[in-house]
Amino acid sequence: MFALLDVEVRVAGLSFWIMGVQGRRARNGGAVIQLPTYRDTDGRARPAVVMPEELRKPLVDAVMEFLAEEGAVERRYRA
Repeated sequence: MFALLDVEVRVAGLSFWIMGVQGRRARNGGAVIQLPTYRDTDGRARPAVVMPEELRKPLVDAVMEFLAEEGAVERRYRA
């Protein structure tokens, strides 16, 4: 893990915070954003936040853009 962030999300005029969003290095040398998890009674990691792709993708894109602005990751360019 190279980054640990708290993210404010606004949806339909309402705000909430997601604490513990992680920036991790991917095996291919890139970066991935992981939403927070917790350990269940069997010790397995479970998602602490479940959201539809329509919300998750913009959140991940915004976090990656922030990390790029801070110089923590290279900006992703799309053709």
